[in-house]
Amino acid sequence: MGDNTSYKKAISIKRYNVMIGLIKRHKDKIPEFMFESLVAAKPEPSFDDLNTLVYKVQQIEVAAEKNPQNVLMELFAPEINELKSRKFVVWQLQKAVKEKELPVIIEIFDRFYDGFAKLKSLKEKLEKIEIDHENPRYKEILNKISKKDCMNADAVEEDIKDFEQMIRTGEIFLFYSDGKAKDEWGNPERKDCKPIADMAKQMFLKKIKEDFSSKGYVTKKLEKVLDGDIRNVGRAFWGFEMMVAKVDKLEARLKRHSRSMKPEEAAAFEKMLKDPDNYYIAVTKMGELEAKLDPSGDSTLIAFYRRMVENYQKQGMVTTELEKYLKKPLGEAAKFFETYDENFRKYYRISNYMEKKRCFHFDEKKIAEINALLNDPLKRYELEARIVACESEAADFTQRCEQSAAKMEELGFEVNYLYELYEDYSQTTADIKAAFNIYASRIKKMIAIRDKALPRLRSFNVKELEFVIDNIRDSIGETANYPKIVEQLIKAEEAAKKGDEQNYTGYHKRRLEYLKSKGVNTEPILRMANYDMFGYAGFINACEFIEFKNRSAEIKMLLKILNISILPPEVAAVLQSNPAELLVNFK
Repeated sequence: MGDNTSYKKAISIKRYNVMIGLIKRHKDKIPEFMFESLVAAKPEPSFDDLNTLVYKVQQIEVAAEKNPQNVLMELFAPEINELKSRKFVVWQLQKAVKEKELPVIIEIFDRFYDGFAKLKSLKEKLEKIEIDHENPRYKEILNKISKKDCMNADAVEEDIKDFEQMIRTGEIFLFYSDGKAKDEWGNPERKDCKPIADMAKQMFLKKIKEDFSSKGYVTKKLEKVLDGDIRNVGRAFWGFEMMVAKVDKLEARLKRHSRSMKPEEAAAFEKMLKDPDNYYIAVTKMGELEAKLDPSGDSTLIAFYRRMVENYQKQGMVTTELEKYLKKPLGEAAKFFETYDENFRKYYRISNYMEKKRCFHFDEKKIAEINALLNDPLKRYELEARIVACESEAADFTQRCEQSAAKMEELGFEVNYLYELYEDYSQTTADIKAAFNIYASRIKKMIAIRDKALPRLRSFNVKELEFVIDNIRDSIGETANYPKIVEQLIKAEEAAKKGDEQNYTGYHKRRLEYLKSKGVNTEPILRMANYDMFGYAGFINACEFIEFKNRSAEIKMLLKILNISILPPEVAAVLQSNPAELLVNFK
């Protein structure tokens, strides 16, 4: 889209020219002096110039008893169609044009174009991040950018910030790890290598000397990392600092017991602690020492680990393996307890992800499985794999939804509700599929109305119905308004040729009579067709309900779409016989 400001300016001129075309269409309804003023050329039309044209055409539409919102839909249609042809996600723009006023619509379009500029810069930022581009989280964010959903650019920006944070802390392996292919510092194995520059190496050596070797710590292993990949250095330093913190705690315990030890034993122990690699051996020795000095004490390491087990149990964690390790050498126990504790702490993040940033549609069974795994930190990799699998399934399902919705739009039907539904992860896949089935069923019927019922109605040549026919034709693509469209059609058909079997009402009466012949009591619904004092909405809705199985997800979703809390009793009685199965054989 080039420079964003200049593009917006060009778009403003295009919109103005579209409105000029609409004004010219209504030239015979506008005084000549006013018309000349309205169509006068303006090289840089302002919002007020555009708004004046829109207001005038809307006045004309209202006078003709037409929906003034149609003017805005016609104004923005070329722009939306161009964006759709370039594979942008535009359903939110379509929804705004259908529901909002001009100033709000333009504001939303401006946000859309700003979002495109932001997505472009975010892609550049993402590609510069030092991470394997095959990493699933990287690919997930890249796919969000490639989707061209400009209205969600801010959410993508937050995803990238989280992604960078996860890389800095090493948490990138939280969901996408297999428990192997790591070096001793926790770095993933890499086929490519980025060597450390001499200047950077000297800087790191200086840090090692000032922070560690000057205090007596053995740093040979840490220095060796500087001969490898620069991307491994950060985690190596972080891992070394963690081990130093652990040996410092052991050293503090040693000082408490040193008076009860021989000086040479205490000195040897202290020297051993200067090499973090000896930590787990030192833990075992400390346990043996404390067992001799204070066998029943509450401040010993073994007592500390017992309290850890009790604390985990209080939080509902599975601790069977932990209890077994209490009987093993303390060095082994420490390593196992630390692994358990590390996973347990990471589970808090996973739990938060499940509550706030779950990237798969609601499924009680899947969530129950994940919650069960969350009780056992030793199943961390199984848990991560399960979440990744759920995300992958959701991504595939969403892609299929996008393809289906796009096909419906290609047929000329508005499906904004479907886009909104499958992008909401609090919805179940069953409910989303049900909504697609309802829309597919409606579209088939509306195609029949457009291609058969309307031409037949027009052939009756009833001038009083021309406005109604045009109104139905103009709104036939609004799938969500199916009941209103059908109600208009029924009234028009009844006015043109009352009681004709080819009318919409006649067709559905034949279906209900067919069900009646199969033993289904459809009288309650048939009676609804005979009372048009308050319109035909009840009859239309009833005819749509019986197309689906009783107690199915479609029935539940149709209630939601129609904004009805409970099934009408007439419909509920008929549905008990599952008429949908019988209607399959209706011809």
